[in-house]
Amino acid sequence: MALTQQEEQRLEKAGLITYFNNNRAVFEASAKELLDYLKGNFPAGAIVRHDDVAKSLVGVVEVNKNLQTFLSQKKLKQQYWPKYFTNLILERVWDDIN
Repeated sequence: MALTQQEEQRLEKAGLITYFNNNRAVFEASAKELLDYLKGNFPAGAIVRHDDVAKSLVGVVEVNKNLQTFLSQKKLKQQYWPKYFTNLILERVWDDIN
């Protein structure tokens, strides 16, 4: 799913866009690894879409210790943060990894 304006505003307010910018390499590498994995395991000729990668990447985001620490310190306990952050990652890195 694409990043919406509302999600981006919430991420900005929470400091998560700055957090992403400071840790971009880690999350970009994870997204690239998942994209490559999916490309290698989807049927021949199939297109791997943004949402295909998002389904797997959100699980990686949810267990990232540094992000968990950041969210905990900011008291961001809502369950939508990993989804929003995943959308942010893919919005920012998709052209570079694909």
